[in-house]
Amino acid sequence: MAPGASEAVRHQPSEICRYSLARFNHRNSSLQMHRLVQAALLYRMTEEDRATMRRGAHLLLAANDPNDPNDVNRWDRYGSLYPHVVVSEAVRSQGNWVRNLVVNEVIYLLRWGDYTSGLELARTALRAAHNLGVSLRLTGDFARARDIDEMTWNSYITMYGQDHVDTLRTWLGFILDIRGLGEYGDALL
Repeated sequence: MAPGASEAVRHQPSEICRYSLARFNHRNSSLQMHRLVQAALLYRMTEEDRATMRRGAHLLLAANDPNDPNDVNRWDRYGSLYPHVVVSEAVRSQGNWVRNLVVNEVIYLLRWGDYTSGLELARTALRAAHNLGVSLRLTGDFARARDIDEMTWNSYITMYGQDHVDTLRTWLGFILDIRGLGEYGDALL
């Protein structure tokens, strides 16, 4: 708390904890709010405020990425980050650091042996990447859409095969991106 803070403000965290609205962990100086308190705070925010807070949470999560999911000594950190990555919908982020965290979480889950969670996070990330490609195409950013759709399409081929509906849907998006860039011959092929 700031040195000039009033007495009432300095005692609010203890009041919040006394009513079980939040728990303060002195070991790591973290505050965990009750889900109802979180929901009440979210309800009072505008959509713009929520987006700003979500971006901040994503950047905070990405800043805590050990960037080495193959190192067993880092798995505790990845395990701690995982529920926050899911709840914050980090897979929807357009930030490269946040995307890198999501990929590292998938690798960690696979190394840890939690194949179901790893596969689900990977699938969610692919759906988000597909939607990002669509959004970029609709805003006229065909070059970025093409890059994302091509990567997503290749990932879908690896995960589901050439004839899966999601693979084909992303392939169509990739073709639309190429056409949007004026490369009609390539799009036709």
